[in-house]
Amino acid sequence: MSLQPDFFLNRIEDITPDFLREQGIRLLILDADATLIQAHDNKILPERIRLIETIREAGVRVMVGSNGKTHRIETAFGKHKIEAYGYSLKPLPFRLHKHIKGYKKQEVLLAGDQFFTDILCAKLLGIRSAMVEPYGTDEGFLIGFRRGLEKIIVKRK
Repeated sequence: MSLQPDFFLNRIEDITPDFLREQGIRLLILDADATLIQAHDNKILPERIRLIETIREAGVRVMVGSNGKTHRIETAFGKHKIEAYGYSLKPLPFRLHKHIKGYKKQEVLLAGDQFFTDILCAKLLGIRSAMVEPYGTDEGFLIGFRRGLEKIIVKRK
């Protein structure tokens, strides 16, 4: 099992209905902090709401799986009728595992900005992963340390 992400993307908007159709994806799991929204924020940009709506209209189920506090994640996405779950405990796979039942593993893609949470969780679930460049600023000591380790482990294509 390779620990490398299956896809490297510059930003979340690179995930289009055409891309998902070409890859046979029926369920897209998105990280929240530094992927869809600014870290620790609860506001999603209108263009990202439109992106999610466009993907859903193309027949792909979209959900947010975040390690953020449940209340903040539900506030950020619930008012836009976006299926979202906080406190996912990534990279541990058991909280997201229940959401992928009914899908073949190759039909599921998890996209996020961090190797040690998002990509590793996808690998443990046996699903495909997409690593995106971080959105906004999220630079505490721990995040900076992890991003430094990511550069050693992840070989960008």
